[in-house]
Amino acid sequence: MADLVRLAFPPSVIQVSPGKQITGVVEFDYIGPAAPGAIIRFAMYSWTVADAHNEKAFKTVTYPIPDSPDPGIHIKMAPITIQLPSTGLPAGLSYGLLAKVSGIPGKDWVCYIGEKDPPYYQWVVEVLAVEPQVSNLVISSYSKV
Repeated sequence: MADLVRLAFPPSVIQVSPGKQITGVVEFDYIGPAAPGAIIRFAMYSWTVADAHNEKAFKTVTYPIPDSPDPGIHIKMAPITIQLPSTGLPAGLSYGLLAKVSGIPGKDWVCYIGEKDPPYYQWVVEVLAVEPQVSNLVISSYSKV
């Protein structure tokens, strides 16, 4: 089952294991001409010196935005689910969530949930350590010494 995160509001920290899913509901207000091929990208990222938003998992969907003269409309998309990789994710509270809207007139909008200008959610995803599991432990042979 996926963990659900509503990206219109700052989420609490979610804990997730490698290989699991996170589902986000992206919401935004829009004023402008129709954008039938708008592209929405929902991603989990980690911050590094080389790349402040190093995406670890993402999903991109196309969403038709209707003509929306002032005062505009509020768009609430269907949930978007991203699959986290099973390996290569160091454990810890070092991941954030972002949403990006592109394919619209003007510049792309990026929502890095949580702070202002631009808002973003940094350190809201904690990847849990994978504990080793041992099963079918048997003594297969023995001898007198």
